[in-house]
Amino acid sequence: MQGDSCDIRYDVNGNELVSPKISPANQLVWEAFDAAVEVVVNNGGKAIKGKARSGANLGSDDLPLNSIEGYIAYKVHGVRKVKLHLDPGS
Repeated sequence: MQGDSCDIRYDVNGNELVSPKISPANQLVWEAFDAAVEVVVNNGGKAIKGKARSGANLGSDDLPLNSIEGYIAYKVHGVRKVKLHLDPGS
């Protein structure tokens, strides 16, 4: 975890989890919690956060599929890995 703590609460309507730090709405559906637990278990009890909010592409060093945000994007929201094209001259 980096930075401050993040308050996450059960939505009174029972549809999702909510947090003032995570927008837009409907990002923290129950499936996101299940996916977060799954990726942590698959990584031996730990997983990095990932940098989805910075605009990183899924599959990049900043948003690997085995990160919390990367796995939720893939498993819950249907985001697919982006093929990165590297310029061999760079």
